[in-house]
Amino acid sequence: KNSREAPKSPLESNNTDGKGPSSSLSLEKSFQMHVNNRFIMAVEQIAAKCLFHSFSIITKFHPASTNFVSFTVEEAERLDVTSFVQEGMIIALRPLGFSGRHDPFAAIDVDESSSSPKPSIRFAKVLQIDVFQRTWDVEYIDAPSNNDGSTIERNILGSRLAGMEDLTKRRCVLEYAPAPKSVMDDLGKISGRASVGHLLLALRWCHQHAILPSKGTNVEEQEVPIDIIQCVAERAGMLLGTEISLHRELGSKNSVGEDIVKKINEQILELFDDDDAMPEKRGLKLLTDTEIWTAVRAQLKVELEMAKIEQENMRRAWEQNAGVAASTSSWGGGMRRGGKRSPFRVFGRKSSF
Repeated sequence: KNSREAPKSPLESNNTDGKGPSSSLSLEKSFQMHVNNRFIMAVEQIAAKCLFHSFSIITKFHPASTNFVSFTVEEAERLDVTSFVQEGMIIALRPLGFSGRHDPFAAIDVDESSSSPKPSIRFAKVLQIDVFQRTWDVEYIDAPSNNDGSTIERNILGSRLAGMEDLTKRRCVLEYAPAPKSVMDDLGKISGRASVGHLLLALRWCHQHAILPSKGTNVEEQEVPIDIIQCVAERAGMLLGTEISLHRELGSKNSVGEDIVKKINEQILELFDDDDAMPEKRGLKLLTDTEIWTAVRAQLKVELEMAKIEQENMRRAWEQNAGVAASTSSWGGGMRRGGKRSPFRVFGRKSSF
């Protein structure tokens, strides 16, 4: 009696009990058959859209999004605003001679002597309060600087106050933790709660897409659309700047180890280093709007400076150790620094592309 058996699936053809190396090999072959580049890119696009919507929700409900109280010119003149403004607080200031008395946050104040509008509101951090003169000394946190090149202005009158920060809403929503080298590396060390490391991972993905040339030739084989990557980069960048600055002000760095702080600063420098001599480091800058890029870098200024100092210290330490090794070598000057090549040479060399 000749009876034909139904063909076995790839998972059953080599092993009937579903166990053993032959079953694993069949599973791998089946995976390679069904998961191709087009499938991976489709999943990547869906993940990117999910990231964008997630970052939008976090931004909308972040305490920092509603932590500013605004005042009209009349309210600022009538209230004793110097009594509840504190040192270290972020405030919004109008320029001298502002005429919009009923609009606390008028975006543009047109100078009649110039055809170009100028911004009317500037944000600053209160450095010192003179309770007798009822004035403040402030440092502006946004560009540009004053006419003399300084970012500090003294003896600010209370009538120029346009808004002030609500300190009760100065809270972080993400933990202060670094990103792993990849999604799979050190995955077990990532806590269940969201952290700034997750933002760094998303920004790293955007950076890689920005610096790599597109490999797609057909519409169906195109990589993730650049507008989606740009939206994710800008949302994640603004969130990162807000969270890092809040962690700094709240002293979150004091509760973690110094190694974690250095690691996060190093990862921030890798993404936001504004070095025009190294185009491979400018992926995010090419994606991000100029105003957003400048604002985020201003929020990360302290971390960027600390990372560059640490990088320079490591370079000097390496050169010192390499020099000692070369001087004690029995081969004398025939060996170049003991046969070692500086890993920091790339930082002082222009890229070839």
